[in-house]
Amino acid sequence: MKTSRKIEGVVEAVRLAPDGNMTLARIFERRGATFSDHILLTRAEFLQRLQTGKTYVTGKRNNLLGFTFDTGLEFHLVKENGQDVLRLTAANAERPGAGGSQVDDLKGVPVF
Repeated sequence: MKTSRKIEGVVEAVRLAPDGNMTLARIFERRGATFSDHILLTRAEFLQRLQTGKTYVTGKRNNLLGFTFDTGLEFHLVKENGQDVLRLTAANAERPGAGGSQVDDLKGVPVF
């Protein structure tokens, strides 16, 4: 996937709460020309980074190729009924959740 903005990090996998919202994310963050080892961010830490305008995408590290990734969709933060909700595509960022629910739409992101 190509994005016009600089990628700040790649989300490799997430942990979901029983209600379907992300509680923890396993990510690689950009450190200059390379990426960090994977780190774990809580939901609050991840949302804070998105609120400051950083760009995160889904992705998978290419085996034996250092820090090169196959990247996918970009994360978007939207407000629904006063709550922060995560969406993966621009189209999903515009539409409210099914039935007005405030559940993250992270279909296709691996779970750990």
